[in-house]
Amino acid sequence: MISFKTNGVDKGLIKAIVARAVADGLAEAENSINVSMSITACHCNGCPLKLQELLNADGFNFAHDLFGIDRNVSHTTGKLKNHFLPRYAKPGSAVEIGTAIHKAILEGEAA
Repeated sequence: MISFKTNGVDKGLIKAIVARAVADGLAEAENSINVSMSITACHCNGCPLKLQELLNADGFNFAHDLFGIDRNVSHTTGKLKNHFLPRYAKPGSAVEIGTAIHKAILEGEAA
């Protein structure tokens, strides 16, 4: 089951990220709840994000993570699919580790 449990600081940062996405024209105000849910699901279900850094990111990297999370988050589990790794994922997240293993296998470095 997906968790959407965040603390007050994270909730405020996610709200600010969504507001920036709308202000930057990357999301429509009518769709802001979906953007908020995608970011929260990602953050709470295996890929914690560096939310303050994401909020302060340049436009290109901000859009990369916003669209990548929205396109790759499972609406069933909250986990990211397709080996997508947000640029502002916290080090050591399950997604980061899985992506590193996958990359090593593709490069023939893993046993």
